[in-house]
Amino acid sequence: EVRRRITKLAASLDVAPERLRGWALWRSVEAGVRSLAAGDREDGELLLEFASRL
Repeated sequence: EVRRRITKLAASLDVAPERLRGWALWRSVEAGVRSLAAGDREDGELLLEFASRL
């Protein structure tokens, strides 16, 4: 489901799906780690779980 949506979004933005996926993966992991470091375990774990689905 997530990959299908990424493919659809990439097509509408006229970018390669793997480039968009890589960007989303980077942002999700970075935000998740930052949340965990700030003590926000719930958001951090949610963001890292999303990253794992990419």
